[in-house]
Amino acid sequence: MAPALLSLLAKQDVSAMQVPVRIALAEQDQQVLLSKTAEVIRRDLPNAETTRVPNAGHYVFLAPCTLRGKIVLGALCRDSNGVDRSEVHDRIGLDAAGFFKTHLQR
Repeated sequence: MAPALLSLLAKQDVSAMQVPVRIALAEQDQQVLLSKTAEVIRRDLPNAETTRVPNAGHYVFLAPCTLRGKIVLGALCRDSNGVDRSEVHDRIGLDAAGFFKTHLQR
């Protein structure tokens, strides 16, 4: 999820991945260079599967915050309007389960 350093890896290291890969990206990510990451995926991981979370930022993949977390951690707990972190986690979890079921039942 939100592979922050993927665009910094050497092409030969990324291309050497031989296992099935599914990558979740947040469309409004301010931490990951989304265009560069998408370029690396297209160029070096052509068989990788991707999914995007609309309107979500980088931290949407972290656990939902308590009120105290929202006060103390601010940006780590702040999601865009209309983004429900728990719903995103449910959707990503189902997506991951389907991916693993497909690739591990061979």
